[in-house]
Amino acid sequence: MSITGYDNLPISECCVPPLTTIYQNRLHIGKAAFFTLHQIKSGIQISSVQLHTRLVERGSVADINQH
Repeated sequence: MSITGYDNLPISECCVPPLTTIYQNRLHIGKAAFFTLHQIKSGIQISSVQLHTRLVERGSVADINQH
């Protein structure tokens, strides 16, 4: 069984086993939200916003290559 989180909260490292999670830069999320709202307010249509994430591998996910 594997478990994955999606915010890379500090407690993720303290779990047993440590939780594999997705890192999202909260500052970049805030800036993207501000930029998107500013564009919409200015009458510019936004079709999508791309946010960059990074997988933080820890002990909560099984290695599927072992089987």
